[in-house]
Amino acid sequence: MEQIVKNIMKNNWIYPVFQPIVSLRDGNVVGYEALSRISDDAGREYKHISIEEIFVAAEKSDLIWNMDYLCRKNAMKEYFGQNELEEIGLLFLNVCPRIMEDQRFSTGFTRDYLKRFYTKPENIVFEITEREAIKNKTDFQKLVHHYKKQGFDIAIDDVGSAYSGLERICYSNPDYIKLDMSLVRGIHNNHIKEALVRGMMDFATSSNMQVIAEGIETKEELEKLIHLGVHYGQGYYLAYPQRYLSQPSEEVVQTIYIANQKRHKLQNYSVARYYIKNITFPTLTVSSEEKIGDIQEHLEKKPEIPGVCVCMENKVQGVLTREKLAQMLGGRFGFSLYQNRAVSLIMNKDFLSVDVQTPISAVSEIAMKREKSQLYDFIVVTQNSEYYGVVTIKDLLTNATQINLMAARDANPLTGLPGNVVIENEIETCLERNEQYSILYLDLDNFKAFNDRYGFECGDKVICAVADTLHDVFDKGEFIGHIGGDDFVVILSSEEWGRYIEKIDVEFRKRIQPLYSKQDWEQGYIIAANRKGEIEKFPVVSITTVAVTSREKSFCSHIEVTKELAARKKQEKKKRSLKFT
Repeated sequence: MEQIVKNIMKNNWIYPVFQPIVSLRDGNVVGYEALSRISDDAGREYKHISIEEIFVAAEKSDLIWNMDYLCRKNAMKEYFGQNELEEIGLLFLNVCPRIMEDQRFSTGFTRDYLKRFYTKPENIVFEITEREAIKNKTDFQKLVHHYKKQGFDIAIDDVGSAYSGLERICYSNPDYIKLDMSLVRGIHNNHIKEALVRGMMDFATSSNMQVIAEGIETKEELEKLIHLGVHYGQGYYLAYPQRYLSQPSEEVVQTIYIANQKRHKLQNYSVARYYIKNITFPTLTVSSEEKIGDIQEHLEKKPEIPGVCVCMENKVQGVLTREKLAQMLGGRFGFSLYQNRAVSLIMNKDFLSVDVQTPISAVSEIAMKREKSQLYDFIVVTQNSEYYGVVTIKDLLTNATQINLMAARDANPLTGLPGNVVIENEIETCLERNEQYSILYLDLDNFKAFNDRYGFECGDKVICAVADTLHDVFDKGEFIGHIGGDDFVVILSSEEWGRYIEKIDVEFRKRIQPLYSKQDWEQGYIIAANRKGEIEKFPVVSITTVAVTSREKSFCSHIEVTKELAARKKQEKKKRSLKFT
């Protein structure tokens, strides 16, 4: 095996494939994980040996560094050779702590070295794979801190497997945590896995980490992960690893879009804007002549439903809860007395029924005013006075709490403005209303150069200056959202957005002037290094604003709107750049 490893390295019979890491919010690819494969030439000779066996043999033969370096070099050469610099995405490179500790690894990831690949640390994520316990936690923590300080991001792999505990996450403080496929497989049918991932999402949110689910192989797994709020996904259902940089299919993107649409209905600022229809589920419906014994048999087979609705021509005549049935049949002669009787004899005709468009807040208020004996009975939901489904009190209260919590979490911590989830929901609502609108996308020019010159603290003040400017310029009834970083969205109830531009520029300049030195402000630019390390003049920070309106083409979703706005922003920034030059 040692000789085989040497032959593979000598002939460079290793090549990379790239599996996309996909945003579970919009289906866009945020980066790729580089995986190694044996080439066809080697495959003919060593077709009986897997890539995993090659790496195990390399480690046993003390050749793991050479093999790791070859894989890493080939991956970077292929990846950054395929990518356009302006559209660069993240490259996830697998590395174990023992390799990272090697001085040669540190030397291989200097900024000068990365220039050979026309890239920078911000485009690389070290995906730490560790199948054994880390022996020296303090040294490992220092090592991770060193690379994060250089600008590299850190991901912890196999979270949820036997080797990857929460302790390792805590002392490495990664940017990404990757859920092991053992947690993802069949999650839609496993309440324990769902609870674990939900807890992991709460942990990640409070720790400012992003979660990537690995091993997504079915549509049902994908939909459940989106429902749980997982940020990114990776797996065969989304896209297979390929030599070229592949994208998920339109079918997959549509699935992500639809799943998010459903989730977004559960996530708005106010419970008052969340209708009971969105948490309704079907239960067993029977006729008034159905035998009570038969109903008990049905309920025993379906322990998840809370009872039955007694219907005639799809209109609910009464209900029978599981608890009421157990009470009636639980006596000494209960079963023999009632088993052959019609359900109409014991059904409750005085039940709570609400329309599908009733706000959840109103339903909660009405439900809590019922008699104590009926306080926890399920609620019947109707549409056009006909049976639609039911809602349990537990679901009612649980969802109301989650909605408000998610809305609070989604707010941007710097500006306090609503974030991505609410923005997307507001755009969808705007499109559905079929009324006049303008959707503005605002982005800062030359912000990175300002940050490099004056520091992140001043950079945060610039971001806040944008938020304050928008609050002053627009009416209180207009929606203002903060996507993140220096990107903002404003939704107007008219098509006349152009009249605001000059006022935005004037107000913004007033707020940022004190943040510049007198010399830089008077000359109108600062001198700093560009992305290629070349010295360049950068104008004072300004705001680029682009918009789409209702008088243009009809948009079907927020995804279409954001893609159009992104294209217009890129075009507008190019114009501004040429003008300054």
